[in-house]
Amino acid sequence: GTEERLYEDPTVEEDEVIKEKDTPLETPYKDTPPAILTDKDGNIYDLVKNEDNTPKLKEGSAPQEGNVTETPQVIQYEYKKRETPKEEPVKPGGEVTAQYYVEGTEERLYEDPTVEEDEVIKEKDTPLETPYKDTPPAILTDKDGNIYDLVKNEDNTPKLKEGSAPQEGNVTETPQVIKYEYKKRETPKEEPKPESPKGSVIVKYEDEEGNEIQDPKEDTPLSPVDTPYNTVDKRDEKIEVPNPNDPENPTVYHLTKNEPKEGEGEDDGKVKEGEKVVTYVYKKAGSVIVHYVDEAGNEIAADKVAKKNEKDGTEYDTTTKTLRPATITVGDKVYERVPAGTYGAGEVDEDGHLTSTDSVDGAVEAGKTKEVTYVYRLVKPVTPESSGEEPLPPLPPTETPNKYIPYIPENPEDPSNPNDPKYPNDPEDNPPLDPNGNPIPPVDYDNTPNDPSDDPRLPDIDGFVPVDPKDPSNPLPKDPNGGYVPPAPENPKEDTPIPYVPAGSVVIHYVDEEGNVLLDKLVDTAKAPVGSDYDTTENTRTRKERPDEIIVTDEEGNESIYELVRVSTSNKVGDQEVVPEDAIVGGETGKVVKGETNVIYVYRQKPGKYIPFIPVDPSNPNDPTDPHDPTDPNNPGEEIPTRPYDETPEDPSDDPRLPDVPGYIPVDPSDPSGKTPLKPVDPEDPTKGYGPPKPVDPKEDTPIPYVPAGTVTVHYVNEKGEVIKDPTVDTPKSPVGTKYDTDEDGKEIPREITGKDGEEYVLVKVKDGDKPTGEVEQGNIDVTYIYKLKEKQTPPPVEEKPNKYIPYIPEDPTDPSNPNDPKYPTDPENNPPLDPNGNPIPPVDYDNTPEDPSDNPPLPDIDGYVPVDPEDPSTPLKPVDPNDPSKGYVPPKPVDPKEDTPVPYVPAGTVTVHYVDEEGNVIKDPTEDTPKSPVGTEYNTDEDGKEIPREITGKDGEEYVLVKVKEGDNPTGVVEKGNIDVTYIYKLKEKQTPPPVEEKPNKYIPYIPEDPTDPSNPNDPKYPTNPENNPPLDPNGNPIPPVDYDNTPEDPSDNPPLPDIDGYVPVDPEDPSTPLKPVDPNDPSKGYVPPKPVDPKKDTPVPYVPAGTVTVHYVDEEGNVIKDPTEDTPKSPVGTEYNTNENGEEVPKEITGKDGKVYELVKVKDGDQEQGKVVKGNTDVTYIYKLKETPETPETPELPEVPETPEKPEAPETPETPETSETPEKPGTPEAPVYQEVGKSAVLPNTGESDSAMAWSAAALSILAGLGLVAPRRKKDEEA
Repeated sequence: GTEERLYEDPTVEEDEVIKEKDTPLETPYKDTPPAILTDKDGNIYDLVKNEDNTPKLKEGSAPQEGNVTETPQVIQYEYKKRETPKEEPVKPGGEVTAQYYVEGTEERLYEDPTVEEDEVIKEKDTPLETPYKDTPPAILTDKDGNIYDLVKNEDNTPKLKEGSAPQEGNVTETPQVIKYEYKKRETPKEEPKPESPKGSVIVKYEDEEGNEIQDPKEDTPLSPVDTPYNTVDKRDEKIEVPNPNDPENPTVYHLTKNEPKEGEGEDDGKVKEGEKVVTYVYKKAGSVIVHYVDEAGNEIAADKVAKKNEKDGTEYDTTTKTLRPATITVGDKVYERVPAGTYGAGEVDEDGHLTSTDSVDGAVEAGKTKEVTYVYRLVKPVTPESSGEEPLPPLPPTETPNKYIPYIPENPEDPSNPNDPKYPNDPEDNPPLDPNGNPIPPVDYDNTPNDPSDDPRLPDIDGFVPVDPKDPSNPLPKDPNGGYVPPAPENPKEDTPIPYVPAGSVVIHYVDEEGNVLLDKLVDTAKAPVGSDYDTTENTRTRKERPDEIIVTDEEGNESIYELVRVSTSNKVGDQEVVPEDAIVGGETGKVVKGETNVIYVYRQKPGKYIPFIPVDPSNPNDPTDPHDPTDPNNPGEEIPTRPYDETPEDPSDDPRLPDVPGYIPVDPSDPSGKTPLKPVDPEDPTKGYGPPKPVDPKEDTPIPYVPAGTVTVHYVNEKGEVIKDPTVDTPKSPVGTKYDTDEDGKEIPREITGKDGEEYVLVKVKDGDKPTGEVEQGNIDVTYIYKLKEKQTPPPVEEKPNKYIPYIPEDPTDPSNPNDPKYPTDPENNPPLDPNGNPIPPVDYDNTPEDPSDNPPLPDIDGYVPVDPEDPSTPLKPVDPNDPSKGYVPPKPVDPKEDTPVPYVPAGTVTVHYVDEEGNVIKDPTEDTPKSPVGTEYNTDEDGKEIPREITGKDGEEYVLVKVKEGDNPTGVVEKGNIDVTYIYKLKEKQTPPPVEEKPNKYIPYIPEDPTDPSNPNDPKYPTNPENNPPLDPNGNPIPPVDYDNTPEDPSDNPPLPDIDGYVPVDPEDPSTPLKPVDPNDPSKGYVPPKPVDPKKDTPVPYVPAGTVTVHYVDEEGNVIKDPTEDTPKSPVGTEYNTNENGEEVPKEITGKDGKVYELVKVKDGDQEQGKVVKGNTDVTYIYKLKETPETPETPELPEVPETPEKPEAPETPETPETSETPEKPGTPEAPVYQEVGKSAVLPNTGESDSAMAWSAAALSILAGLGLVAPRRKKDEEA
């Protein structure tokens, strides 16, 4: 829709030539435009297509396909700029780095001790909310070689330093640093160990007898053991050994097989200690020579070489026309091949072959030169006397064969022109020359020049290609074995000049967006004449020149899919050179130029896929070192199929389902324990697949571990083994090791069943050998319950006994209510629970109101143990008397009053606090800090720092003050079995009269919190809890002075101002989103109005958060300041939104600059943002103006000088009375003044001044008139 031009090469603004000037009329043409073009600024334009997918042409364009006409034709294609969606200003990104510290210190460690830099987890400016997850190295080494191990928490997660960012999370605007702690590995000092073992790899070359035929080569120099090596690049296919007796003909050897000699190392492996030798075995080459003899065995022609120094087993055939001609001309003699028979030379077969020599065809033999001999006889004239027939005509005279004369014409556009200066008119005396100035040898015709298929080949000349002299637009065909197939001569009795024209080739490259090679380069156009059309977009069934997608498989067999995004116009892609800087880079289609044209297709990796694999260690399926073996364990040799992400991998609910693998189940890769199985799409039928997890990075593959799995099936049979109820699945497909219980709570398995036969059955037992509880195993576990027919009789009346609380001590105190615990009281009457001394623990009967346990008989006290609620084992039961647990414990409410309630007792302990003086004398009776409580209960003997008195009046009446906790005692910790003693030591208080306490006013305490997002948090590490001894510091490390309240702190308007801290602003501690106001809005350095204290009797900490300003600048197009800068946003907290041109009215559209000129707004400076969020420091927004154009104003004419006032004339003498005169004649009417009309655009003659000058003249006259210097005419009657 515009007249703006684009070009295939933006640096060369020339039309693309489809048919050269002076192309014959009616010559057909067809053009293929490039699909993509790029302008000088790197903008991409796509070819516009019509609905029928043909290119859209500009109005008035020539057709895309047609014939050459007399009038020049221009095909005009239209392209559309590829739009990139306009986005909102990008929010500032963030970064995540990792640091490594020696545990408990600020000493840093590094992955590479020689490079002291943070490890980058997410680059700077990574988009906010991007998820990250880091895996720190398990071991680090410092510069001195000391080893440090990663410190782990109890849950096996890495220990992080205080103030560290989390190991896994999302990117935030504030830079995040993950700080890991490492512990130095203590190793006993040993004598220096010898250097670690090393080895090298050399390659040897031997013949089949073991003789060395070439000097060994070093593949891998001395290197540590297990260093990988590969000798393939040293595996020569052919070796030439110089022959001292015949320097021109070295002895040639060929590699026998690609593998090294058996027992002599492998070509791909790892270095071992010492020298490792890899030996390749070679065989001598073989040749085939053809001899030509007469009937007596005499040589009649020079030998021909059929095969020279070829590999053992190479096939040969000497029966071709070239090697076995029908006739041979030698001088004036002509020989013909003899028929089969016996001759002086020996037995000859039907091929004319001397049978005593090697076969006419077969295979080359190593180290042997085969010799094939053909027998010929002289052709003799026949006379009538000898035959009785007409005599044969005499043989024609022997002629020298004519030739093909290769030459390079001076004008390649008319290569066959016989008038060309380089045309070979006299090739013998003036032979044609190649580009290096060497004669180009002619090529003889063979005996059948009309059939050039078996003629000797035309030579290959670098940078040129031969063309058919009859049709120079047609290059001659290339022979795969070398050279070119000549044309049939127009006249076999004359030489045929063969013109060679400049040639080029086209090669296609396939790289990713970083310039890495994805596929081997492909020759699109082999050597072809300059100007030939090429097209790299052709795709066929057997060859795809421009594949839409490329699949790349790495060394581990992982596949990545790349999709075509563009064609590069540069030799570089990313930071890599795909081809040298001086190489030719072309478009998808075009014309061949001399040399090599490179077409570079650039591909982008498609989103990843889910890759199922079987982990080596199923107990640690997400081990990052696992090789991720994808082999299907049920089908060796086959892999578990992968599943590609769909277009919305972040929402896996509609992604392709993960496959079901019999005997295995996929687990969530994000769970480090590997114990979270993925859910099947259909819980009733796992074969339908499993729902995949959300990928951590949609551009990367997600390995999905499959761990061994099994099921548990319950069967119901009678005592004869007959099925009385269909089996049920107790545990669906679950990871091996999952706990199962086929009769949870004793309610899952029915105690009575109505069988399929209608009979009533009662449970007898579990089948011998079956396990009703346990852990899932791979495959299926069958658990069979056996029933018997229910006896049909009236049971005797059962004597009702009250149910009971059954106290017991479980074997596993961490899971005390587990009914599978070996000590669980399943049969308390016959097998009562025992106390620690081996005595039975008596049960406790319910009373008549068991649902109200408050008045039930108490549960017993067991020394060293405490009862816990069986429904919530983390809750210990309360003692009847808190001061004396020996009186027993209040029992829990039974779940079912008609059943016994087992009550577990867990190991317990107490914590006792003691108070002594510095000599160890008791000054106060011990107190119980923690009564009898379960082991592991946390305790703190001085909660909030108020539980332990800082001063005590001792038993002796003296005053004591707290000194310390006894060494070795733990004031905080967890309860252990038995009692923990914590002793506090006091000293005598010095008796002195304290000086009168001077009342100091309370203060505002300015401070800079560590976390500006939660500035008023009293738990912030920088919160001023003790400002006198540990005053807050400013960014330079200097104490920030507090500000005293005045006498009326409840009215802060007249309080002393809070200080101004560079780069920070104070906020209301009660509402940190509200910054405090400066005393002087124009000068924040004068301080800020403090907030009203919540409690005037207490200090008020005032947090300062990072702040910034926004300044607006006004400059002309040269960057000169035309107006002083203005402050759009005064000092405000980071993150405050700003807009320098609210409602489009804040920034003036016109400005009268400092130079008095008027400027009008052009734009905002590139890179500046009119609106956004305040960042720390100052944000500059510059508006650029240009001088406003105004019409020229004519110069103001100078005012005429005001004439001096004339002197007052002297009074004239009184004249004599005149005589009465005659009445004067009436003066004639004066002529009206003549005015010349002047148009608006009129110009005064010769001056160039316009009407405005006349206006100024009129103004001047008015002034003169006002001064009385111009006298107006008056009418006659006015004078009267």
